[in-house]
Amino acid sequence: MIDDVKRLIEDHYMEDIGLGWLAERVFLTQTYLSYLFNKEAGLTLVKYITKVRMLKAAELLRHTNMTIADIGAKVGFLNDSYFCKIFKNHHGISPAKFRETRR
Repeated sequence: MIDDVKRLIEDHYMEDIGLGWLAERVFLTQTYLSYLFNKEAGLTLVKYITKVRMLKAAELLRHTNMTIADIGAKVGFLNDSYFCKIFKNHHGISPAKFRETRR
């Protein structure tokens, strides 16, 4: 079940997904899915979604010339300043610095 949820997240990370959306697709209540995912994966759903999005963003920063705003939008963030904040919290440096140092 958790593998199915992870696959859904990895296939739809660029969309506006959340606990309710995921719970509907795997036919569980939001509360039970949240509990089960945390127990099995060791992360909350929100943290896992963010992790997937940040890994994809890092990949795009390394291998494309897309703007940071476009990368943020492509990985599911409509607000580029919020994307930059979350990216910095996750990777420890801004997307621009990451791009400079990781190529």
